[in-house]
Amino acid sequence: RPSFLVPPPPPPPPAKAHTTCAMCGVEEQRDARLKKCIRCLSVCYCSKECQALHWKSGHKAVCGKSADQLRASSSEDLARPSVVMSLLAPPEQDGKAIAMMSHTGQGMVSVRLSSTKPPRNIHGDAEFVVKVQVHQQRAAGEPCMVYDEARSFIAYLKLETPGAQSLVNLIEMRGERNGIKGYLAARREGASLRIFHDRLLPAPAW
Repeated sequence: RPSFLVPPPPPPPPAKAHTTCAMCGVEEQRDARLKKCIRCLSVCYCSKECQALHWKSGHKAVCGKSADQLRASSSEDLARPSVVMSLLAPPEQDGKAIAMMSHTGQGMVSVRLSSTKPPRNIHGDAEFVVKVQVHQQRAAGEPCMVYDEARSFIAYLKLETPGAQSLVNLIEMRGERNGIKGYLAARREGASLRIFHDRLLPAPAW
C-alpha cells in the first residue's frame, strides 16, 4: 500500500507573558503602555505615583544592584522564612484613625493610616517584636492585624501575600489565645515590614 510521512506541525508560539505594574498589578494594554524603571529596567509602572510608592516600599534597596550584591546582603534573611508586607494602607483606608491602648505609658493612642506616607521608623535597622492577630473571619479572606509595642504603626497582612499562609499556620498551631495571636521578630525595610516566622517569640506583657 502506498504511504508517505507527514511532518509534525510546528509547536505553538509560547504565550506572551503579561507585563504588569510592579506596585498595583494592572496589566499593560495596547492603549496604556507601562514604562520601565530607567535605572534597572527590571520593573514597570503604570504611573509616576505607583513608581514613587514602589520606590518607598522597598525597590530603592534593590534597584540597580547585581544578583551577587543582593545575595550577599540578603543571605542571612534567606536562611529564615519571612513575609514582606507593605506598611502603606490601601487607598480605601487612607486617613482612617485607629485607637488602641498603648503599653508604653501613653494610654490610648490614635494611629492614622496613610496610603502614601509610610509610618515613622522608630526602630532603625534593628529587629523588634510585632504582634500578629489572626482575624476570626480568616476563611473569608480578612487580613491579619500587625503592630509593634509602641503602636508606631498598624498594618494589615493580606493572606494572599507570599509566605503569609505559613505564618498564619504557625500562629494557629502554637500561638496565644488558642491560636489567634503570635509574637514574631520583624525589621523595617523602607515602607515595608519583613516578619520572620521561623519561630514564635515568648509572649511579652503587651
